[in-house]
Amino acid sequence: MKPNWFLDLCTTRELTLREGIEIMNRTGHQFLMIVDDERVLLGVVTDGDIRRGIAKGLPLETKVGEIMTVKPVVLHSPVEEAEALDLIKSKMVRYLPVVDESHRVCDLVSWQDFLIERPKEEAIRPEPVVIMAGGKGTRLDPFTRILPKPLIPFGDKPMIEWIMDNFAQQGFKKFWLTLNYKKEAIKNYFSGTVKNYSIGFVEEDQPLGTAGSLHLLREYLTDT
Repeated sequence: MKPNWFLDLCTTRELTLREGIEIMNRTGHQFLMIVDDERVLLGVVTDGDIRRGIAKGLPLETKVGEIMTVKPVVLHSPVEEAEALDLIKSKMVRYLPVVDESHRVCDLVSWQDFLIERPKEEAIRPEPVVIMAGGKGTRLDPFTRILPKPLIPFGDKPMIEWIMDNFAQQGFKKFWLTLNYKKEAIKNYFSGTVKNYSIGFVEEDQPLGTAGSLHLLREYLTDT
């Protein structure tokens, strides 16, 4: 990784949501640090913040300063690894800005730096992963009257995304989601999410029961 790579994620509060999405797409990081002319940290914006803003009807030309978190969790330089790991776990955040005594951004710590070892390129697994995400989630009622169970948030992202990201960290890069209940919500969520893995969708016309939707994948799955 190039020195001072975190500078690519530093921007002003005048940046638009559209421009923020473009930066996230280009860098592969779902995080922005909003700074002033002296690089003093003013707030942070995640991809989840942008999605929630769009879901509320905010136009893409809205300034990120309107949706940023103004008191984010930060680390102070020099970074203590134990402190960073404790904050990542306790606050359930993916990124921690590192600031100096003047609150100027001097680095950025990612949860992947501590929690998960990235697979080598040759360790990529060829097997697709099938996730059956079509149930009504009745045991989580009334939450699932609003959101399908896979999109119930855990920390700063939904449960299904945690599952898929963990699989991807182990080298699995192809996913199939079988859908039924509130399927459009799930498809719309992933349509605006940039990932280093591919996602295919199979839709049930009617509930097929436990594992019944696997039959719909018979044309796509020829191996393990």
